[in-house]
This record gives sequence, structure tokens and C-alpha cells, in this order.
Amino acid sequence: MTDLLEKQLLGLREKIDAVDVELLELLAKRAAHVTEVGKLKHSNGVEGSFIRSGREATMMREILARGAGDFPKAALFSIWRTIISASLKMEGGLKIAMPRTKSFHMHRLIIEYFGSCSDYNLCDTVDAALAQVRGNVVGVFNVSDDWWQRDLGKHKVFAKIHDDIFALADIRPEKTGDDKTLIVSDVEIGDEPYLATKNGKWLYEVDGYHTEYAGATVLGSYA
Repeated sequence: MTDLLEKQLLGLREKIDAVDVELLELLAKRAAHVTEVGKLKHSNGVEGSFIRSGREATMMREILARGAGDFPKAALFSIWRTIISASLKMEGGLKIAMPRTKSFHMHRLIIEYFGSCSDYNLCDTVDAALAQVRGNVVGVFNVSDDWWQRDLGKHKVFAKIHDDIFALADIRPEKTGDDKTLIVSDVEIGDEPYLATKNGKWLYEVDGYHTEYAGATVLGSYA
């Protein structure tokens, strides 16, 4: 490596270091705003999960549409999902409960969505994981489990993490204008492809945001 090349690389690395400092300063400003949001919610008696599924989806769409030059959009998604999850933890806490699985791929997808800083609780059974879901605790399940056949009460699906992995919490999913709804039907719906079937019930993903669906139980909606 020539002295000239070494000098050029040093100059570029110094610029990168300077940008890193700017990023840290901006994150500190963002964190301060998040802290104020949390204080405002708590002072006004807002309890339970602070997840705003519609706002998160809209935010991610705008960020990915805007992009960051040549920076990979897949990396942008992962970074902002981590920022969102860290902010939720700062506001009022964020915990993830899910059944144990031997699938490294499933664990990787869940951690990519909720971030490595979130608290994870691996439960021995689906029922044990569902029992944890309340307040700021989110449940994450695979459709191969039969959680979707249970009476979920106030639990609503608010996010689709992957083709067959869903997140639910005690929240009301928000409409974004480009949504899907997860439903359970006691009868097969024409030629519609279903996600799973068991014990005479069918799990479907249908277009649009629905709080009711004729002849079916609505589990929740997501963007």
C-alpha cells in the first residue's frame, strides 16, 4: 500500500468517524424525545402496550421509500426495527414471549424484527407463552402451533413477521390503508388459499382491514 493511498484512506475513515459521531448525537436527541413521550403517556394514565402498529408500518414504508443512498434497504429495515423496539422499551418496556423452537431461522427473524435489546422469554408450551401476553408483553407464534384456534380474548394480531410467523398483543391494530387481516373460519372459503387447517378450522389471510368478517373470527390486522 502506497503512502498516498494510505493517506487517502485515512482521510475517508476520519469522515466516517465524524458521521458516526453525528449519528450518535441524533440518536441521543431521538432518545430524549422518546423519554418525553413515555413520561407524557404515564402522566396521563396510559398503560399497557405502547405499540402503535399503524405508525410503525407507515414509518417503515416512508424510510424504505426514501432510502439512504447506496445503503442496503434490508439493513435499513433491521436498523429501524431495532430503533423502534429500543424506543418501546424506553417508553414502557417491551418483552417477547414465544414457545421454544429448534428453528434458528425463526429466532433470527424474530430478533431482526424486535431487536436484540428486547427481553425474550422462551416458554415450554403455547399456552404458557399466551399466558405471558399482557401489558407490554408481546406473543410471537408460528401457524404450525394451534394458538389461532384458542379464544384469544383481548389479544390481537398486529404484525406479520414472516410468511407463517405472527405477533399479537393486547392492542387494537391500526388501519394503514394497505392491510391484511387474519381470520379463522369454520368452513373452507371457496378456492381461497389457507395458511393452515386443523380440527375443522381454517386460517386465512384476507385483503383489507377488518374488525368483523362474515362467518369468521377476526384475529387481527397488519400492514
